[in-house]
Amino acid sequence: AGGLIAGFTVAILAGLVAVAPFAIDTYLPALPLMARDLNANIEWIQASIPAYLIGGAIGQFFGGPISDQIGRKPVGLFGLLVYAVSCVAISQCESVHALLALRFTQALGGGCATVIVAATVRDSQDGKNAARMMALIGLIMTTAPLVAPAVGSGLLLVSGWRAIFTLLALYALLMFVLLGWKVPESRGRAAVISLRSLAEAGAHAFLVGEA
Repeated sequence: AGGLIAGFTVAILAGLVAVAPFAIDTYLPALPLMARDLNANIEWIQASIPAYLIGGAIGQFFGGPISDQIGRKPVGLFGLLVYAVSCVAISQCESVHALLALRFTQALGGGCATVIVAATVRDSQDGKNAARMMALIGLIMTTAPLVAPAVGSGLLLVSGWRAIFTLLALYALLMFVLLGWKVPESRGRAAVISLRSLAEAGAHAFLVGEA
């Protein structure tokens, strides 16, 4: 049972990491239609890709230190909520300027959601176990860039490009529920481990000094 729970946790963490490739690769087939629908040059629509990359980097830059202070889950949950709301807003936007601003906001949330993954693994696992878990997470999430364009193309044929962002919002909400429900907060455990290590080191130094 413990292995099953651990495997489920790994799958959830991999799903968090996959937020970024899904956000970028799913809507790539829709770029020409988005340009036509929003009455914009394709170059402006393509600029939404670097807008996401920049926003994601900023989200990770600030999300990491904040998660060190208040915990991994609050930052991840907040990021997923921002991501989901931004996706819904993108599905309703009518201008390229709104698209760029919302993609940047979406990325800020996505960055906060993904940055907690490595920290959670580091908090809860040691040495080889952490390396093994990160390798497994990487293996799972490598399928995202392969699946995302196909999913985007299918939605494009059935419902149009706006449905792609609706799907991304639903995915973020699913991850929100799973993260809040199944993944325990790890920052407290890391603090306990650190205090225990300091205590053991102090005891060892005392015994050496007495010897």
